[in-house]
Amino acid sequence: MSSALKNVVCAISGGVDSCVAALILKNRGFQVQGVFMRNWDIADEKGFCQADHDKEDAEYVCRKLNIPFIEVNFVKEYWNNVFSYLLHEYKNGFTPNPDILCNKKIKFDAFFKYALRHLKADAIATGHYARIATSGKDGQSFKLLRGVDREKDQTFFLSQIPKVSLEKCMFHIGEMDVALYRIYIFVTGFKLLRGIHCWTIGQRCALPGLPTPFYVAEKNVTNQDILVAPGRMHPALFHQTLVTEPPYWINNPPDTLSTNRTLRCEFRFQHREPLVNCLLFQDQEQRLQVYLEKPLRALTPGQYAVFYDGEECLGSARILFQGPSMYDLEAEQNKSFLVS
Repeated sequence: MSSALKNVVCAISGGVDSCVAALILKNRGFQVQGVFMRNWDIADEKGFCQADHDKEDAEYVCRKLNIPFIEVNFVKEYWNNVFSYLLHEYKNGFTPNPDILCNKKIKFDAFFKYALRHLKADAIATGHYARIATSGKDGQSFKLLRGVDREKDQTFFLSQIPKVSLEKCMFHIGEMDVALYRIYIFVTGFKLLRGIHCWTIGQRCALPGLPTPFYVAEKNVTNQDILVAPGRMHPALFHQTLVTEPPYWINNPPDTLSTNRTLRCEFRFQHREPLVNCLLFQDQEQRLQVYLEKPLRALTPGQYAVFYDGEECLGSARILFQGPSMYDLEAEQNKSFLVS
């Protein structure tokens, strides 16, 4: 590939591989632009859209690397050229490989053309673990080679990419063996890219050398600390009180809330969780203090507290913070007992 290449557009998924690919390019002096491809945009049954989470990760990575971040929508192209084809194949008794097809039709066709035409890219790069070699007298014959580490090699999924794309593509991480790759991640501080925005309350996290699974119990945005607790049902994960922003009521505010600033109703903060009885108090700033009938696991700031009166959905309010966890309350009780 020509040494005159300067402007490289790197596909950024938010995962470590594409992040490292972008970092290598930047360290080698290329002008790098990060592009996040939105290929699928349907929320799951709990209202969670994985594409939005991936986009946040990708955008965070680009900020860390100080490179431009661009989002491109290929939902239509994916539907027409990948998903519809998969359905047709399944209908006819075949078992297609969506990864091979997506690479062929989206990443190394639609994305490739977009990068060259609209972003004036000299080449594109991805985080695939593979290599490219040139041959021939003029060095204009390109070959797709397996990655140095055979276990990590991803050429299988690249076996259908167009030749014209291969000629203007970079696969830098495929040149590293896994040990060197991990050292590179560590030395360059890439572990720091997984900031607190990547974690949610109640999420499982693997800690090296510890056999017991740990779960995120608390996040401190100010100092970027994450508090974890051993076991899925640890009392640090349970809260019985919370505070919300001023609520949105679908109709007028309930009468009892308007008259005496209290309301008994039902609460949930996840789509399919059972309703829980609660008592609301509205403070002078119109925020709601919510007291639940029983402690709930993984009450998460930023999610919505949704309120019901029997069959009627009254409205909702964004959760600002939880009250003390059951672990904190138990610790305080034990402290009081010892003092007394």
